[in-house]
Amino acid sequence: MEQHPAPRFLVPPARFPTFVEDAARAVRFVVLMGHSAGAYIAAMLSFDPQWLGQVGLNSQTDLAGFIGLAGPYDFLPIQSRTLRTIFGGANRTETQPISFVTGKEAPALLITARRDRLVSPVNSRRMAAQIHAHGGVAEERTYGGVGHLTLIGAFAPGLRVLAPVLRDVTQFVWRVSSKRANLVRARNASPPRRLTNLEVS
Repeated sequence: MEQHPAPRFLVPPARFPTFVEDAARAVRFVVLMGHSAGAYIAAMLSFDPQWLGQVGLNSQTDLAGFIGLAGPYDFLPIQSRTLRTIFGGANRTETQPISFVTGKEAPALLITARRDRLVSPVNSRRMAAQIHAHGGVAEERTYGGVGHLTLIGAFAPGLRVLAPVLRDVTQFVWRVSSKRANLVRARNASPPRRLTNLEVS
């Protein structure tokens, strides 16, 4: 079994961009999804091309989609002393996924909880607006019956009544993966070879 680097986001202490580099080396899926800090890392891989570029991948052509649940995408200036240490300062725009939106990225599904007290839903709204402003594709889902933790908990059978997270994620993955597969098949299809005069005769 192939081994991947263990993530180093909080324990042991890590500094930006170590945890993004770790994730880039571990990417093996065409749709990236994460919750909270995981959504941040997935967004950086999806929108800042340098990280996947370091491992020979192109974030605009090798990904079919990005799904962020309760993700922080635009959180400057950083108020927390701990987070300022992790990200190397209070106002580093290169640490913000929203800074890298070009509109050419894979489609995004941004899911948030209306009553999230840890990561403001404004992050998702601003990220979606930025993607739309650049002509990209972004879908938004805001659920009222969950919070920051129960948003991801709603994947569990006993909590699915709280919000249709599983349904919306599954449908999005199906749509973008099918579209990606069709594009790859079309690109790889060999056009009919035209015969030369010598071959005809």
